[in-house]
Amino acid sequence: MNEAEDQNKPVEEEALVMDMSDFNDDDDVTSSEDTEQPNTEEVSTPAETKEEEVDYTPLISKLSKDIKYMDEEVEIGSYDDIVKNYQKGLDYDRKTKKLEELENSEDLVYIRSKAKESGLTPNEYIKALKDMETNQTKQQEADELNEMIENGVAENIAKKVIDTNRIAKEIQQEKLRLKEDQDILRANEAKDNDNKMFLEKYPDVKIKDIPKEVYADAEKTNLITAYTEYQNKQLMKQLEEMKHNKTNEDTSPVTTTTEHGGVVVEKKDDFLTGLGF
Repeated sequence: MNEAEDQNKPVEEEALVMDMSDFNDDDDVTSSEDTEQPNTEEVSTPAETKEEEVDYTPLISKLSKDIKYMDEEVEIGSYDDIVKNYQKGLDYDRKTKKLEELENSEDLVYIRSKAKESGLTPNEYIKALKDMETNQTKQQEADELNEMIENGVAENIAKKVIDTNRIAKEIQQEKLRLKEDQDILRANEAKDNDNKMFLEKYPDVKIKDIPKEVYADAEKTNLITAYTEYQNKQLMKQLEEMKHNKTNEDTSPVTTTTEHGGVVVEKKDDFLTGLGF
């Protein structure tokens, strides 16, 4: 091997190494492109759409300025406050009517009359009646205690019997009171539910437009049924009026004006009348 061949050998090996390096770089580029391609497909997936939210701020701000209670502006916190108070407003006329009935009820009129005879206010008269009932109960318990002792029952046992009877009466009265409260609560919940359903069925109806007779009928059924029946009656009334006006129009004679200003009454053809013309 000569000197020239020894000098060329390292050059060939270096070139070979460079060629392998270039080949490896091409593989890396290809591999990188292959791995990035699925990511492009993932990015192309459509984004989910969101429902548009309604901004009630302007409405709440305006109502807070327009609505007054005791000559003061009412602060409305949210849209739910508007719905809640509107539902309460639907029941305003009914509650007002109930209050008027209570004010003029026979029992309250009687208490006022008796209180006036005694020179007391109604509240003072009611308190006096309660005190009298309490004293009567105490006297009755004392009489029962003496009677048991006279019949040979030990005093401590007789007192326990009296206490037990008193507790039993108090429990019974409490049960009745709780039942009344539950009945009132259920009635109020049912009324609130009726008002909510009414708003859903008749969202454009204003409270002031609902006649008082509708609320009176609603006591027997519900507000939706009462108002629907009222609407049906109004429609029937309008139909009757239209029918009446049509009858008058059909029976009125047809007149025409002559060339010289005279009036001629045209007689209807019986045949056409029978056909409805």
